[in-house]
Amino acid sequence: MENAGLRTAELALKILKDNRKKKNICVICGKGNNAGDGFVAARHLINAGAKVTILLLYKTSTFSQDAKYNYNILKKLKAEIKSLKKINKYIVKRFKDEIKQSSLIIDSVFGIGFKGKLDNHFTTLFNAINISKKIILAVDVPSGLNADTGSINPVCINADYTLTFGLAKKGFYLNQGARACGKIIVDAITFPKPLLYKGGSNAETKIS
Repeated sequence: MENAGLRTAELALKILKDNRKKKNICVICGKGNNAGDGFVAARHLINAGAKVTILLLYKTSTFSQDAKYNYNILKKLKAEIKSLKKINKYIVKRFKDEIKQSSLIIDSVFGIGFKGKLDNHFTTLFNAINISKKIILAVDVPSGLNADTGSINPVCINADYTLTFGLAKKGFYLNQGARACGKIIVDAITFPKPLLYKGGSNAETKIS
């Protein structure tokens, strides 16, 4: 998680530099380890001098153990954290306002374990992200995309960049996957090579 978050932060800063954008970043987090990656990325971005807003879509009591650990670090750093866990029309407006103020959005809502159908409020929020015309960086997989089949139901976040870990997922190249992922960057983040390929792996792509 630490390696994934650090690489996400490095890529986010590079994207903003390449596009000559201000370092205003919105990190949108779910509750699992994908959210934990986002929390780690947010910490590194704050330490790099970026203006970072973290938006929570779930109650902290539902966080995975590792995600909660990294969330608590952000609290100690007095990071700007806002909760959107109770979705209504006023929250949706607030969500859109936060997006407008950002140069880049980091999607850390759902990871590779996502299956099934999005709830209506997630559909609304994801549509708002997709029409925002902001740069979108997805962590491991665009949220709402089935990493195995490339299917979406009914919508997923359409990323400009997807930083994925270990290996690219099958769903990136099936059905709606190619449209949703944008530029795919694979990083091994020090996974043991026997887990990736028999006889070793050349999966790691450096961010430079």
